Amino acid sequence: MLEPLKTTKHLVTGTVALSLFFICSSTSGKAADTNTSAADKVLHKAESLLETVKDVHYEHLHSPAKEQIDGNVAHNDCSGFVSYLLDKFAPTQYLSISSAQPEKDYPQAKTYAKFFSELKSDQSGWLKVENFQDLKRGDFLAWAKQVQPGQKPGNSGHVAIVAAPPGEVEEATVNEKQIRFVSIKVIDSSSVDHFAPDTLPPNAGQKHRDGLGEGFVRIIVDADNHPIGYWEGTYWNEGDKPIKGPSYTPTIGFARLISLPN
Repeated sequence: MLEPLKTTKHLVTGTVALSLFFICSSTSGKAADTNTSAADKVLHKAESLLETVKDVHYEHLHSPAKEQIDGNVAHNDCSGFVSYLLDKFAPTQYLSISSAQPEKDYPQAKTYAKFFSELKSDQSGWLKVENFQDLKRGDFLAWAKQVQPGQKPGNSGHVAIVAAPPGEVEEATVNEKQIRFVSIKVIDSSSVDHFAPDTLPPNAGQKHRDGLGEGFVRIIVDADNHPIGYWEGTYWNEGDKPIKGPSYTPTIGFARLISLPN
């Protein structure tokens, strides 16, 4: 009679342990989902818009972030597009950036670049990605244009969503100068033809970049792989001229959406 009792005890103990395992696993899974849910939603919506929008145009739309996309109509610039997604799926994290430019309908690209580059390791639902080689799908990159004395400011920079991890560092000779760069696939709104393949919205009937798309940009790095510049693409359609080489700036940043502290 004792053996069945021992078996029952072991069975109960094993059942409790198994239950605790599933509870812990479930809790861990929920935590992971919470950590990535905002980033996943932003990326999924960006990819969905790329497939469904029908009316696309690169435009500095002077309207609040939530109005940058209207159904299948996307008339916006780079920061308008990113601001729309963040305001929709990560409003608290978006506020930490938009509050730096309260006079604007949405923050400019240079504001994103400054915020990302000056991020502490963990701040306001954002995590600074120190090394571009650690970038993953759903992360963000931004740079600020360095304006020379007497130069008209024009566009303030660029901000985009990372669509795939970066490739290896490459070298090339451009305008008789040796450069090192890494190619990063992004989803963004731009008037610049990105490096191939540059995918345009299939339902918009466009032949070149005029707003939303997915293509490759190049981040210029020094001998120690520190970002020092950018090369957005091959042709600037808004200004109707080719882009023959990279530009340099001290303000380039990478960031990742994370869950807000409880």
